[in-house]
Amino acid sequence: MFAGTRRRQNSIKVWCYNYRAHHQFADDNDHDPDKWLALLNAGYSQRVNAINEWSMIHQQRLELKKASMFKRWEETELVARLWQLELDLNNHRRQWRMLTQQFV
Repeated sequence: MFAGTRRRQNSIKVWCYNYRAHHQFADDNDHDPDKWLALLNAGYSQRVNAINEWSMIHQQRLELKKASMFKRWEETELVARLWQLELDLNNHRRQWRMLTQQFV
């Protein structure tokens, strides 16, 4: 399926959804301002709740990502320090051998 075809199908689906929602709203409410205001308030509160929930989950995700990156950083730092200590130990071992061989 081509990208243009998929976009066209998605736009048709959105149009159909909006058309049905508009006509259902018009049929259900018969242009009653109180019902319209109640629906508007309910929709607004749902939207605010969804945004708050998204914000909370997004913040938790960022904290987990930060903790994960910090953990990887610590692991990388530990691996680098271990590697440096192993090099130092090998150099000390080499120097020790050279010193002990001089006295043999």
